Amino acid sequence: MSTAEQRIIDLETRSAEQQQTIDELSDMIAEQWRTIDEVKNLVTGIRGRIVSLEEKLSPDEEEAPPPHY
Repeated sequence: MSTAEQRIIDLETRSAEQQQTIDELSDMIAEQWRTIDEVKNLVTGIRGRIVSLEEKLSPDEEEAPPPHY
């Protein structure tokens, strides 16, 4: 096998390994985005629950002023 043929084989091997790495990284990124979306949905739900609890615990600001005003 000539040096040129060996270099081509090495380059093709590297290219295949790099493509595999790119595919693995792409899969990781996709999984991370799914996780981020899940966390965003959880935060939105928790935020809604907090607002609801705050509304229940705080006095109504629209109540009429006391009679002495």
